[in-house]
Amino acid sequence: IAELLGQRLYALGAINEGARVAAIGLNTALDIAGALLGIDVFASVSVLASGSGGFWDAMNIVASMNPVGRLGKVGGALGKMFKFGRRGARAGNRFVGAFKTFTLGNFRHNLKVMTKFDAPTSIHAHHMLPLRHAEKFKRARMNIHDPKWGAWWGGGHLSHSNRYNRAWKDFFREHANPGPGQVESHARKLAADFGLTINF
Repeated sequence: IAELLGQRLYALGAINEGARVAAIGLNTALDIAGALLGIDVFASVSVLASGSGGFWDAMNIVASMNPVGRLGKVGGALGKMFKFGRRGARAGNRFVGAFKTFTLGNFRHNLKVMTKFDAPTSIHAHHMLPLRHAEKFKRARMNIHDPKWGAWWGGGHLSHSNRYNRAWKDFFREHANPGPGQVESHARKLAADFGLTINF
């Protein structure tokens, strides 16, 4: 049970609701601890957290105090935790092992998989290696649709695209046949200039 519970809590971390998950986890832990020992909740948490007793030890204490009422409260708290765990697991599974072929049509999906971020449509999946120079990147043996070369770009993406593309045009004017290292270096520089978080 503890391993399954741990996996479900881990799945909760896969969704972008860290604060809510932390609150649920803390409240549930306090509910369970209070129900288990029937005394000061914080003392109960410290006993369980110290590792001096396992789950079944705690259940024995519960059964000796008030089997029906206490077990019902513990069951309710565990049920709440499993409900949110299932929700988190479903959300997490959208990103696990779900890469599609690296094409223009799959670029946004693959960037979601790589970054484990389900971006709203107001945030664009940006090609760090622009489409208009695809042939030049191909000569450098780089697939521009690999999500490694992607970044999330919110407001201002379209308004900055001319300046971004001009920077690449200038780069290719100076480097007729750049190698992958030169391209990556320039992409890093542009990411810093435009304030983008990159994956390479």
